[in-house]
Amino acid sequence: MGTKLDCTPEVRQTVKVVYSEREITDHEYQAPHLYQIFTKEFKQQILREVQAGKSIAQSAREHELHPNLIGKWQKLHEQYAQDAFQGNGHAYTQEAKIAELERLIGQQTVEINFLKKVLAIQEQQRQEAKP
Repeated sequence: MGTKLDCTPEVRQTVKVVYSEREITDHEYQAPHLYQIFTKEFKQQILREVQAGKSIAQSAREHELHPNLIGKWQKLHEQYAQDAFQGNGHAYTQEAKIAELERLIGQQTVEINFLKKVLAIQEQQRQEAKP
């Protein structure tokens, strides 16, 4: 059997408690929603346990995770390998990087076309100003 991970604050952080926007009346109580962010190392350790033969269900129980979350981590790791768990709990995706670069290219194309038109107008004005 695998060893249980040390879930210190560095490995597993409770980020914030979010309360529902719905107003609570006197006769009801609404529990807060708790969101957690897991570090890249924690996610990779869980995936190594599963790859070593431990079932997803067992690993989920031991670390108090939902099995679907581990499945999601597996898919991200298969798709993006070492880039899978970059920054703030969000997966790094090649598509996001490509979209950002395409947006930048589009913006630069608009600027180039504008400058070409300005240059053409100035050139035309210079030609007209010559005696």
